[in-house]
Amino acid sequence: MNKILLILLLGLVGGAITGGLFVVGGPGRARAERQDTVRLADLRSLHTYLRCPGRSKRLLPVALDDISYCPGSLGAAGEAPNFRDRVSNESYVYTRLDDHRFEICATMALDLAKVRGRLVYEKGVVWRAQNVICLPGDNEVHTR
Repeated sequence: MNKILLILLLGLVGGAITGGLFVVGGPGRARAERQDTVRLADLRSLHTYLRCPGRSKRLLPVALDDISYCPGSLGAAGEAPNFRDRVSNESYVYTRLDDHRFEICATMALDLAKVRGRLVYEKGVVWRAQNVICLPGDNEVHTR
């Protein structure tokens, strides 16, 4: 009797752990969420860099990785923003719409249809595809 009770208890505990991991997604999902948070922070940094605060109506660069475009927006250590996804090492997608309007995009690890509530309050985020987000912007008149 005690042996059967122990087996049932272990089965119940194992089922609860498995169910909990299924509901929250486990460590792989947590890692993907952290990676997506970093991607969004990179997009915000690139968005600020391309807006080039304090320097109005500058022509946008042809290529994203032109570090001479807005030297005043470099970090305290003089570092340029991350032009590449830190996980995949692929360049973020930069689209120069005209001389002053642009869009910067990243492919996220998670399906945004499932996590949309987490990002719904992110100002300016536009969903372009199942797991692609973009930040549109312009570099018209902006001040620091």
